[in-house]
Amino acid sequence: MASNWDRPVGARPLVQPEPQRRDLSSSSSVELAQPPLAVLGAAVVAAVFGFALLFVTAVWADVVGYVAAGIVVPILVSLYRWLDQRQREKPAYSPVDVADRVAIALLVLSFTLVAFPHVWRLATELSK
Repeated sequence: MASNWDRPVGARPLVQPEPQRRDLSSSSSVELAQPPLAVLGAAVVAAVFGFALLFVTAVWADVVGYVAAGIVVPILVSLYRWLDQRQREKPAYSPVDVADRVAIALLVLSFTLVAFPHVWRLATELSK
């Protein structure tokens, strides 16, 4: 590979031009693509709602809490992952790294800390 030192005096240097970067913030035709954080936020709200229902001592609260934490949260996290994959295909995608970790942690916590206690209380109540 030739270097600039091998070239004759006065010749143009062998410097590669930097690739042109498009400024996406000033272009109105290209919209930035981000993860669907609203869907992930709705999953967090459903998990917190299910957790709050742990403090209500009624069978209906356990059923609603289980549905919120054990069914709604996984559906919303799956929807988030699916929409995020579709957004990643766009060239102007701007990832939010912590969002994927929050989605996984939310699934684990909603099952272990919210759905399981509701199921336990339901099973205890129904066994009486």
